[in-house]
Amino acid sequence: MPSQKDSRIEDFAYSYLQSYYLKKNKGKNIYVFKAAQTKQGAEVDGLFTFLSTGNQLYTASLNTRCSTKVTGLLNSYKKNGLSKWRYATSILISAIIFFLLFQIINFYIAAIIALSVAIGTFFVHSILENRYKINVLKDIVTKMKNRMPADEKWVGLSMSSLSFRKNMLADVFLKLCEENGLGVITVGQRAKVVLKQEPKQEKCPSGDFLSYYNLESAVRTAVLTNTVLKVA
Repeated sequence: MPSQKDSRIEDFAYSYLQSYYLKKNKGKNIYVFKAAQTKQGAEVDGLFTFLSTGNQLYTASLNTRCSTKVTGLLNSYKKNGLSKWRYATSILISAIIFFLLFQIINFYIAAIIALSVAIGTFFVHSILENRYKINVLKDIVTKMKNRMPADEKWVGLSMSSLSFRKNMLADVFLKLCEENGLGVITVGQRAKVVLKQEPKQEKCPSGDFLSYYNLESAVRTAVLTNTVLKVA
């Protein structure tokens, strides 16, 4: 088992989600595949296929490759908040404003205007930087959703669940995932998988989502006949 410092979601997500669906489907076979490619040229890190309780063919997909980028953003925000460049920008611009105004108006008036500009610049920079980080997360979540065809879609992060506490950006990420129907699981240093939120079922436009994948034929036969198929 990986050490606490080296715990990666890739080492735990597959067994966790397999157990998750076994419990929901009363012990039916859950077929698990890694690096499953779609017919459109995309790839999901994990694909889980099984017959649901209504004997309908069901799929769940998993993305773990986004973990490094997402956790980097969320952990950095948790630790440092927004960047210190906000202060540098405010000081620089206010200094320039003061220098220019001091040549033509009273010292104190120039100082008041420069201070006002510094405060305004600080808040504008904060708003724009915050919006940028949120837009980066939106882009990541949107791409994941579009490249993970399945009835249920999961995101796995190598990140302590404690990092979500009092973390505005983490709350935004969970909200974006919720809006896009994505479930989220995490694993921290104690190697314990935490279910942050469950996915929402997505309705397939036609047929079932297994038809989106290159391994469709072999898996469909195995699932429908309940035969053993080698797990990737």
